[in-house]
Amino acid sequence: MVTGTLSILIVFTAVWWSRLKLRSGRQWRQGLLEAAVLVGAGTIFCTELLGLFHGVRAGWISLVWALADAASLAYLWQQSYRHRPILDRLARRVKAFSFPRMLKVWRPLELSTVGLVLGATGMIAWLSPPSNFDSMTYQLPRVMHWFQQGTLEHYPTSNVRQLAYGPGAAYWQVQLWALFDGDLAANLPQWVALSGCVLALSLWLSRFFDRRAVPLAVITAITLPMALLQASSTQTDLLVGCWLLIAAVILTNHEAGSPGNAALAGLALGLAVVTKPSALLLVAPLAVLAFWRIVRTRGITVGLGSGLLWVTVSLLVCLPHFSRNYRWFGQPFGNDFGTVVESMSFPLAAANSARWLALNIPSMNLWGGLARTLESAGIDPNQPEITFSYCQFSPPSPYTIYRLLLPDEDFAAYTTTLLLIALLALASRTRLIPASDRKPVRRHPLAPWLAALLAMLVLTIVVLKWQIWGNRLLLPWALLTCPVLVAMTGAWRLPWLRTLAGSLLLLQAIFVLSFSLNRPLVPLPLSWRYTGAIPLFSGSRTARFFAGYNAETIPVCQQLVALIREKHWRRIGLAVDENYPEYPLWRAMHEAGLDQVEFYHINAAFPPGNHTSAWPPQVDGYINVPTSPLRRGH
Repeated sequence: MVTGTLSILIVFTAVWWSRLKLRSGRQWRQGLLEAAVLVGAGTIFCTELLGLFHGVRAGWISLVWALADAASLAYLWQQSYRHRPILDRLARRVKAFSFPRMLKVWRPLELSTVGLVLGATGMIAWLSPPSNFDSMTYQLPRVMHWFQQGTLEHYPTSNVRQLAYGPGAAYWQVQLWALFDGDLAANLPQWVALSGCVLALSLWLSRFFDRRAVPLAVITAITLPMALLQASSTQTDLLVGCWLLIAAVILTNHEAGSPGNAALAGLALGLAVVTKPSALLLVAPLAVLAFWRIVRTRGITVGLGSGLLWVTVSLLVCLPHFSRNYRWFGQPFGNDFGTVVESMSFPLAAANSARWLALNIPSMNLWGGLARTLESAGIDPNQPEITFSYCQFSPPSPYTIYRLLLPDEDFAAYTTTLLLIALLALASRTRLIPASDRKPVRRHPLAPWLAALLAMLVLTIVVLKWQIWGNRLLLPWALLTCPVLVAMTGAWRLPWLRTLAGSLLLLQAIFVLSFSLNRPLVPLPLSWRYTGAIPLFSGSRTARFFAGYNAETIPVCQQLVALIREKHWRRIGLAVDENYPEYPLWRAMHEAGLDQVEFYHINAAFPPGNHTSAWPPQVDGYINVPTSPLRRGH
């Protein structure tokens, strides 16, 4: 555990120092964000390179990190002597830093809230095993199949989401599994992303508003229920939001337009897309706005050069995964799984948009009234062309409405945050604020950014089909938008209003973290127990992992471990459907010291032209779930 943490910190520190060196010790926050981009891109390059030589193994990954640590320590040792002025500058800055001076911008309540959120989510992320549905069915099983075959190439599977979905987070998962010998750190990428959002927002917002507006805006972002819940899970939306915020910071830097800045921006945008391809709907408006700003300030030639560099670098980040998808599925994005609307027209787009917005107004009466309105206009509320399969808007389900109101990382609505923003806007527009002090102090024009944020929202809710977990897809947009709206209200100018808003956000964070449906801190009411989650400080980590829908795999895992030890099986065939929680089988093998066991999906669905007569392979036994949990083979 300590070794893995130190390995990552040493490499990151060396990269950060190299960025500081270029600026003679200035802009340390910008350097931290740029270092995160470079380390993220380097992780992809390292993993892909190992995959070319069938080296995606725990031993080889640990060796690469050991070599990187040695090189980083040698570099830091050399730089500490050769560039003493940078050390002196940093020492003077640390000496000049004073807590009372910081309190002029950040109030004690605001500092405490940020510390509580980061500390609590970090503790939950570390102590909680990865047990949500997505991590069990395709996120972590993909990593285990990579280890099994030693490469990142696609493989036959009954769950093609393991292949087609963006692997931006999986690159880190495979590295962390090797460094921590298991899934102890599986939730940490999302928690680090939340920390990165705090840093990126504090820097980005200060370029548009007075610095006193930044604390409340940052707290609004990190206390979004969806952000709080995802910070301790293996979901990827928070990571996408972090990369987008870092890209926004880089694109608004005074160096925007330079080749180095453009390359870093391209890396950040590419990391967002390779993490989740739907991020393209957010990346496109951001890139268009940045291109327009550079053309206005530095000319069309510099703008075209920067744009070309963004596209090229972003494609290089995504190229390995896109090429694998193209060879397997015949298209770079793989299977879209029916998420893109199949028919485009203004009435259908308007209906789809209204239903998406209704996700943040969880009311049976409102959903029923909207459904009747659509029917009177001749539009089916459950139109298949604009509705994700298995989802139903009408008649509204009490189960769906209830889940939107509870701390659930897949459904949580933004209702409370939007209501708070509306109340802040109403209260801050009273005469308590002098007329001469109502406008924010702007360093950059804000109107174009508001247009870009609106374009992001429109593209998302018009291009993607309506789905009951749509708020999860909107998290990156909310991380960019909600802080801006809070800063625009001017509530930070009224001390009492700023304190009241901060207190409400702190209470919301405490409620969400305490009563999370998947990782609660306290026992949940019986009516809330959809997943059967065990409170964080109750039972062992293994007991918490096998709670809820993972409980069905307990007898399968027990029988499998016993038979493997008795029969010395090595190759197991899996006959499971696409929604079966496969990862507990891998975890049980690892905990039993049976890492040499291999799993193969014998009922894999092959795309046209990719079937091989050598499949399925010869296996010692196979699992057929749920028809027969365990059956003996040959």
